[in-house]
Amino acid sequence: MGNFTLLSKDILNSLKIASLLKDIDSLSKDLKKEVYLVGGIVRDFILGMVKENEMDIAVEGDVKVFGEELARRISGSFFCLDKKRSLFRVVLKKGEEFVQIDIVGFREGMIEEDLLLRDFTVNSLAVKLKDILEEKGVSVIDPSEGIKDIQNKIIRVKDEKILEDDPLRLLRGIRFLTLGFHLEERTEKFIKAKSHLIKTVSPERIKEELFKIFLSPKSSYFIQKLYKLNLLEFLFQEIKSLENISIGEGKRYNLWKHSLNTLIFLEEIFDSLEFLFPHYFDWLKVHLKEEVEANISKKEIAKFCALFHDIGKPKTMTEDNQGNRRFFEHEKVGAEIGKNFGLGLKMSNRSVDSIKKIILNHLRPLHMSKAEKLSERAFFRFFKDIGKEGVEVCLIALADAKATLKEGRDLNNTDVSGVIDRLFDYYLNRYIKFEEKPLIRGKDLINLYGIKPGPIFGEILREVQEARGSGIIIDRNEALKYIEEIFGIDQIRQYL
Repeated sequence: MGNFTLLSKDILNSLKIASLLKDIDSLSKDLKKEVYLVGGIVRDFILGMVKENEMDIAVEGDVKVFGEELARRISGSFFCLDKKRSLFRVVLKKGEEFVQIDIVGFREGMIEEDLLLRDFTVNSLAVKLKDILEEKGVSVIDPSEGIKDIQNKIIRVKDEKILEDDPLRLLRGIRFLTLGFHLEERTEKFIKAKSHLIKTVSPERIKEELFKIFLSPKSSYFIQKLYKLNLLEFLFQEIKSLENISIGEGKRYNLWKHSLNTLIFLEEIFDSLEFLFPHYFDWLKVHLKEEVEANISKKEIAKFCALFHDIGKPKTMTEDNQGNRRFFEHEKVGAEIGKNFGLGLKMSNRSVDSIKKIILNHLRPLHMSKAEKLSERAFFRFFKDIGKEGVEVCLIALADAKATLKEGRDLNNTDVSGVIDRLFDYYLNRYIKFEEKPLIRGKDLINLYGIKPGPIFGEILREVQEARGSGIIIDRNEALKYIEEIFGIDQIRQYL
């Protein structure tokens, strides 16, 4: 055990979770049950990091009763995570944010034995909740020398059986590297040897850990680690075939390296947005932070798509007599594979739709950059087809182009960056206005022409919107004249 003052009273009271910790302590006193903070929250306190959206607690006795009562008192939601391991979760919504409390039980006086069953030594730590709240010198229960490993930045398991007990730990071990740790050599060998077990883990849990890795500004390094330890191929079977297709100057690269390079360049672009796109930086920053589903933002979805943007190439490859390779419609095949990856991870419908749309359209900025002249109609159709995901498509296309040039492949002097700049300008200064303030609405067609609602509505409105987006019409009067010219008064009257 080690004695630490983990939190001063001032710091404790400033925490958003301070009142929640007090509610938990109050319940423990009412039920006469000991409660410990365990695992990551203790580790982060020692590191001087205070996360306020999640915590693990260990409760003496009946965990289910404790969790249900806690949820009732704080108006949270209660559900079972793992019935076999008696693991429960309470989720509390605080404003726009969520706080989750994972609750596990332990037998009276057996907290150390419970800690020895936890995943890594850096998480095999516990402190009594009441000691923290009373601001005593806190005794950290540390049966596995976890504090020493925290100080040395080492991720280590006491025994390989720990990984078998819950194979999600194979993925969690890599995720903890994002905190600045490194894998102990013996533990790394254990993870690689048991990588196949990741297939037994529920997709919801895999999704949570995987997208926590994508949260890292340098997630490409940790994704590469997942690949080297065979975890990625057991999660996404098709990824292994990328390694077998060589590309680039002298065919020194393969599609896997290109996919990884695209992710690397995308993360560099994210870090350089203010320099690359100074006029759009504030807008891009807000856009990329937007949540697509709980704890997954547009930025993480973009990284996922960058990694898999060429996943359709192995299935579409043809080769001529000169050894030239073609991947006709690989974006369509890849979009379906990406969609299936999302469905397999039990991602939300919105996330799955975004993944499919981004991969399907990732070549469009490159194709546009090859055109001798681009009309306003081309810009309009780009965003009409893709919507807000057009932003992610643009950034991935730029990363893809940078990766391609690095690999010694020619883009024929295309100006992808210039086209993207024009697309962003069009979206912000024209397209959004078209969407928010249409010149003609359905009620106008009823009031002005007496048309009954039906298929003609959509046809007329789409035609007007595209004409406006193409710069053919600019105001309401021109829109009405355009309708009568294109559809004809007699044709319109057919729908009266």
